[in-house]
Amino acid sequence: MPTITLKTPPDFHFWSTAMSHGWCELLPYSCDEKNRHLERLLALADETVVRLTMRDSAFKVGTLKIEVEGVEKLTPRQSAEIRAALSRCLEIDRDLSAMYAMLSQHPRYAWVEQIGAGRMLASPTVWEDLVKTLFTTNTVWGATKNMCKRLVELGD
Repeated sequence: MPTITLKTPPDFHFWSTAMSHGWCELLPYSCDEKNRHLERLLALADETVVRLTMRDSAFKVGTLKIEVEGVEKLTPRQSAEIRAALSRCLEIDRDLSAMYAMLSQHPRYAWVEQIGAGRMLASPTVWEDLVKTLFTTNTVWGATKNMCKRLVELGD
């Protein structure tokens, strides 16, 4: 199974980001809190569908390893596409230094930087984020999960 490495900033904490809100429970994501891993199905531009597995235990400062199921070998284009999608999903490029500096003036919020909070799990596309946001409007969480499941079952 191929793996790729995603470079992360020193203040990046994978599990804090993965669990930042309920998106990790909405397909095509799935999370395993006990084993601390996050999975995601991703349809690539070449129509290959891959399952990406990110594990907290694989995290080292500065890198995140991702297992890729669904292909025997990744092309450079596929690797770049996966890296770009996960960079958006995990908000890798978001600079949190200004927020942490502001929060450092309020001891009550010291925990935010300590656990690496501040990033939110997103989707690889604005479309998916908008759909999930719409699915959370004026409904209960179980219905949101069900709507996402049904949409994923439709494909594309």
